[in-house]
Amino acid sequence: VAWDESAAGERRTRVSIWEIEPVAAPFFICPPPFFRSKRPRQPGMP
Repeated sequence: VAWDESAAGERRTRVSIWEIEPVAAPFFICPPPFFRSKRPRQPGMP
């Protein structure tokens, strides 16, 4: 449990931010167009 907070803890946190940044950008841009298409399709739903 020491290696997790010693090397993996700091190295994983830095790699996570870099891996999440490029993945969060395309993911956030994909959902908007999908939700917009479903919104007008279901006008009966609030």
